Amino acid sequence: MNATQLKEIKETLFANPKWEEFIPLSVEIQRIHRMDIETELSAHPGVYCFFHGMMMEAKKEADIAYQELERYWHDMRIKQLESREASKLKTTEKILDSLIYRDSYYNSLKRASIDAKYLYNLLKALVSGLEHKKDCLVQLSSNRRAEAKTFS
Repeated sequence: MNATQLKEIKETLFANPKWEEFIPLSVEIQRIHRMDIETELSAHPGVYCFFHGMMMEAKKEADIAYQELERYWHDMRIKQLESREASKLKTTEKILDSLIYRDSYYNSLKRASIDAKYLYNLLKALVSGLEHKKDCLVQLSSNRRAEAKTFS
C-alpha cells in the first residue's frame, strides 16, 4: 500500500466506519505474497505503524467522546437535582437517571461515544491481525532460509 492509498483508507474509515469497509481492507492487509516474503517483511513495519497510529487516534477520539458524555451526564444530574429540589419534587437516583436518559442531546453524545469506541475496536482488530501477519511472515522467512540451507 502506498501513502495515497493509506490516506484514502484513513479518510474513509474515520468519516463513516462500517463493517463492510473493513472486510475487504482486512483481507487485503492480511494477504501474504509468498513469492516475495522479504519485501513483505520490509514493508510490514510501515503498514503496522500506520494502522497502529490510526488505532491510537481512534482511541483518543473515543476517550474524548466518553469524557464529553460523562461531563454532560454529571452537569444534567446536578441541574435536574437543583430544579427538582426547588420545585419540592421527590428525587431519587432512578428519577434523575430517567430524566437524563430521555434527553436527546445526552443520547446523541452516547451515540457518538459508541461510534467512536466501535471504530477503535475495529482498528484494534486490524492491528491484531497485522501482529499475526508479522509472526507468519517471520516464520515463513525462517522456513525459506532453512529450506535453502538444506538444499545447498
